Amino acid sequence: MTPAGILFDLDGTLIDTEGFYVEAGEELVRAAGLAWSDTERFAAVGTAVDDFARMVVATGVDMEVDAIVDYVVGRVNERVAGATPYREGALELLASVRASGIPMGLVTMSHGPTVDAVLADPAMPAFDVVVTGDQVERGKPEPEAYLLATERLGLAPQDCIVLEDSHIGLASARAAGVRTVAVPVYVPVEPELADVHWTGLVGRTVEDVKAAFSALSHS
Repeated sequence: MTPAGILFDLDGTLIDTEGFYVEAGEELVRAAGLAWSDTERFAAVGTAVDDFARMVVATGVDMEVDAIVDYVVGRVNERVAGATPYREGALELLASVRASGIPMGLVTMSHGPTVDAVLADPAMPAFDVVVTGDQVERGKPEPEAYLLATERLGLAPQDCIVLEDSHIGLASARAAGVRTVAVPVYVPVEPELADVHWTGLVGRTVEDVKAAFSALSHS
Protein backbone atom coordinates (compact mmCIF):
# COMPACT_ATOMS: atom_id res chain seq x y z
CA MET A 1 0.00 0.00 0.00
CA THR A 2 1.39 3.40 -0.99
CA PRO A 3 1.14 6.43 1.31
CA ALA A 4 -0.83 9.36 -0.09
CA GLY A 5 1.82 11.74 1.21
CA ILE A 6 5.31 11.57 2.70
CA LEU A 7 6.28 14.18 5.26
CA PHE A 8 9.69 15.12 6.60
CA ASP A 9 10.98 16.97 9.61
CA LEU A 10 14.00 19.14 8.81
CA ASP A 11 16.41 19.73 11.69
CA GLY A 12 18.03 16.49 12.78
CA THR A 13 16.09 14.43 10.25
CA LEU A 14 17.32 15.82 6.92
CA ILE A 15 19.99 18.27 8.03
CA ASP A 16 22.31 18.00 11.01
CA THR A 17 21.35 21.29 12.66
CA GLU A 18 19.72 20.33 15.96
CA GLY A 19 23.08 20.90 17.59
CA PHE A 20 23.28 24.41 16.11
CA TYR A 21 20.20 25.47 18.08
CA VAL A 22 21.40 23.91 21.32
CA GLU A 23 24.85 25.48 20.94
CA ALA A 24 23.36 28.93 20.26
CA GLY A 25 21.23 28.66 23.39
CA GLU A 26 24.20 27.50 25.42
CA GLU A 27 26.16 30.56 24.30
CA LEU A 28 23.57 32.71 26.07
CA VAL A 29 23.47 30.42 29.08
CA ARG A 30 27.27 30.53 29.47
CA ALA A 31 27.32 34.30 28.96
CA ALA A 32 25.01 34.56 31.97
CA GLY A 33 27.44 32.48 34.04
CA LEU A 34 25.15 29.46 34.01
CA ALA A 35 25.30 25.93 32.62
CA TRP A 36 22.99 23.33 31.12
CA SER A 37 22.90 19.69 32.14
CA ASP A 38 22.76 16.87 29.60
CA THR A 39 19.11 16.41 30.55
CA GLU A 40 18.36 20.02 29.62
CA ARG A 41 20.23 19.68 26.32
CA PHE A 42 18.32 16.52 25.41
CA ALA A 43 14.99 18.14 26.34
CA ALA A 44 15.73 20.96 23.90
CA VAL A 45 16.03 18.69 20.86
CA GLY A 46 13.09 19.08 18.51
CA THR A 47 11.39 21.93 20.35
CA ALA A 48 9.85 24.93 18.61
CA VAL A 49 12.19 27.93 18.64
CA ASP A 50 9.89 29.95 20.91
CA ASP A 51 9.67 27.07 23.39
CA PHE A 52 13.43 26.65 23.20
CA ALA A 53 13.84 30.34 24.04
CA ARG A 54 11.58 29.90 27.07
CA MET A 55 13.81 27.05 28.22
CA VAL A 56 16.78 29.41 28.04
CA VAL A 57 14.89 31.98 30.14
CA ALA A 58 13.94 29.27 32.64
CA THR A 59 17.64 28.52 33.08
CA GLY A 60 18.06 32.04 34.41
CA VAL A 61 19.07 34.05 31.34
CA ASP A 62 17.73 37.61 31.73
CA MET A 63 16.51 38.23 28.18
CA GLU A 64 13.15 38.54 26.46
CA VAL A 65 11.95 35.46 24.58
CA ASP A 66 11.81 37.37 21.29
CA ALA A 67 15.40 38.54 21.71
CA ILE A 68 16.56 34.98 22.33
CA VAL A 69 14.65 33.75 19.27
CA ASP A 70 16.30 36.43 17.13
CA TYR A 71 19.75 35.53 18.45
CA VAL A 72 19.34 31.78 18.05
CA VAL A 73 17.80 32.00 14.57
CA GLY A 74 20.52 34.42 13.50
CA ARG A 75 23.29 32.14 14.72
CA VAL A 76 21.76 29.11 13.00
CA ASN A 77 21.31 31.05 9.76
CA GLU A 78 24.97 32.06 9.83
CA ARG A 79 26.05 28.45 10.07
CA VAL A 80 23.60 27.11 7.49
CA ALA A 81 24.59 29.82 5.01
CA GLY A 82 28.10 28.39 4.81
CA ALA A 83 27.03 24.92 3.69
CA THR A 84 23.91 22.91 4.42
CA PRO A 85 24.92 19.95 6.63
CA TYR A 86 22.76 17.22 5.12
CA ARG A 87 22.46 13.92 6.94
CA GLU A 88 24.08 11.15 4.96
CA GLY A 89 21.55 9.62 2.59
CA ALA A 90 19.02 12.45 2.95
CA LEU A 91 19.32 13.94 -0.53
CA GLU A 92 19.19 10.55 -2.18
CA LEU A 93 16.03 9.63 -0.28
CA LEU A 94 14.39 12.95 -1.09
CA ALA A 95 15.23 12.57 -4.78
CA SER A 96 13.72 9.09 -4.77
CA VAL A 97 10.49 10.32 -3.20
CA ARG A 98 10.31 13.29 -5.58
CA ALA A 99 10.76 11.02 -8.59
CA SER A 100 7.95 8.75 -7.38
CA GLY A 101 5.37 11.50 -7.70
CA ILE A 102 4.10 11.01 -4.14
CA PRO A 103 3.34 14.44 -2.62
CA MET A 104 6.05 15.63 -0.22
CA GLY A 105 5.70 17.93 2.75
CA LEU A 106 8.26 19.58 5.03
CA VAL A 107 7.12 20.15 8.62
CA THR A 108 9.67 21.98 10.74
CA MET A 109 9.82 24.17 13.81
CA SER A 110 12.53 26.29 12.22
CA HIS A 111 11.39 29.76 11.20
CA GLY A 112 10.83 30.87 7.62
CA PRO A 113 14.18 32.60 6.94
CA THR A 114 16.16 29.54 8.06
CA VAL A 115 14.02 27.21 5.97
CA ASP A 116 14.21 29.51 2.95
CA ALA A 117 18.00 29.40 3.11
CA VAL A 118 17.97 25.59 3.11
CA LEU A 119 15.39 25.31 0.33
CA ALA A 120 17.39 27.73 -1.82
CA ASP A 121 20.11 25.09 -2.15
CA PRO A 122 19.81 23.66 -5.69
CA ALA A 123 20.57 20.21 -4.26
CA MET A 124 17.36 20.24 -2.21
CA PRO A 125 14.33 18.82 -4.09
CA ALA A 126 11.14 20.88 -4.06
CA PHE A 127 8.40 20.18 -1.52
CA ASP A 128 4.71 20.43 -2.32
CA VAL A 129 3.96 21.92 1.09
CA VAL A 130 6.18 23.60 3.68
CA VAL A 131 5.04 24.33 7.24
CA THR A 132 7.41 26.32 9.48
CA GLY A 133 7.39 27.07 13.17
CA ASP A 134 6.30 30.67 12.69
CA GLN A 135 3.18 29.54 10.81
CA VAL A 136 1.57 27.77 13.77
CA GLU A 137 0.31 28.88 17.16
CA ARG A 138 1.28 25.68 18.96
CA GLY A 139 4.48 23.98 17.90
CA LYS A 140 5.54 20.38 18.27
CA PRO A 141 4.68 18.25 20.29
CA GLU A 142 1.20 19.66 19.59
CA PRO A 143 -0.32 18.26 16.37
CA GLU A 144 -1.09 21.60 14.69
CA ALA A 145 1.88 21.63 12.30
CA TYR A 146 1.18 18.16 10.93
CA LEU A 147 -2.55 18.78 10.70
CA LEU A 148 -1.82 21.96 8.74
CA ALA A 149 0.53 20.12 6.38
CA THR A 150 -1.96 17.36 5.61
CA GLU A 151 -4.75 19.90 5.19
CA ARG A 152 -2.68 21.85 2.68
CA LEU A 153 -1.93 18.65 0.81
CA GLY A 154 -5.63 17.78 0.83
CA LEU A 155 -4.88 14.43 2.46
CA ALA A 156 -6.10 12.55 5.52
CA PRO A 157 -3.39 12.36 8.22
CA GLN A 158 -3.73 8.59 8.53
CA ASP A 159 -2.90 8.23 4.83
CA CYS A 160 0.48 9.91 5.33
CA ILE A 161 3.78 8.89 6.89
CA VAL A 162 6.53 11.07 8.36
CA LEU A 163 10.24 10.75 9.10
CA GLU A 164 11.20 12.39 12.40
CA ASP A 165 14.31 12.32 14.59
CA SER A 166 13.01 13.50 17.98
CA HIS A 167 10.50 12.34 20.55
CA ILE A 168 8.87 15.77 20.41
CA GLY A 169 8.36 15.61 16.65
CA LEU A 170 7.14 12.03 16.79
CA ALA A 171 4.62 12.96 19.48
CA SER A 172 3.34 15.77 17.27
CA ALA A 173 2.89 13.50 14.25
CA ARG A 174 1.24 10.71 16.20
CA ALA A 175 -1.15 13.16 17.87
CA ALA A 176 -2.15 14.28 14.37
CA GLY A 177 -2.75 10.68 13.30
CA VAL A 178 0.22 10.46 10.92
CA ARG A 179 2.20 7.18 10.71
CA THR A 180 5.77 7.60 11.98
CA VAL A 181 9.31 6.50 11.16
CA ALA A 182 11.95 7.41 13.75
CA VAL A 183 15.44 8.26 12.49
CA PRO A 184 17.16 9.59 15.64
CA VAL A 185 20.56 11.23 15.54
CA TYR A 186 21.23 12.91 18.91
CA VAL A 187 18.82 11.38 21.39
CA PRO A 188 17.62 7.75 21.28
CA VAL A 189 13.90 7.25 20.67
CA GLU A 190 12.05 4.71 22.81
CA PRO A 191 10.41 1.89 20.80
CA GLU A 192 6.89 2.86 21.78
CA LEU A 193 7.29 6.43 20.50
CA ALA A 194 7.29 5.53 16.78
CA ASP A 195 5.66 2.99 14.50
CA VAL A 196 8.90 2.13 12.68
CA HIS A 197 12.55 2.68 13.64
CA TRP A 198 15.46 3.22 11.25
CA THR A 199 19.08 3.68 12.29
CA GLY A 200 19.71 6.16 9.48
CA LEU A 201 18.89 7.27 5.94
CA VAL A 202 21.81 5.74 4.04
CA GLY A 203 20.57 3.46 1.28
CA ARG A 204 16.92 4.27 1.95
CA THR A 205 14.57 5.00 -0.95
CA VAL A 206 10.89 5.65 -1.46
CA GLU A 207 10.41 1.88 -1.61
CA ASP A 208 11.48 1.61 2.04
CA VAL A 209 8.98 4.30 3.01
CA LYS A 210 6.23 2.56 1.05
CA ALA A 211 7.11 -0.78 2.67
CA ALA A 212 6.95 0.76 6.14
CA PHE A 213 3.56 2.31 5.41
CA SER A 214 2.21 -0.89 3.89
CA ALA A 215 3.30 -2.97 6.87
CA LEU A 216 1.60 -0.53 9.25
CA SER A 217 -1.56 -0.47 7.16
CA HIS A 218 -1.86 -4.25 7.39
CA SER A 219 -0.89 -4.59 11.05
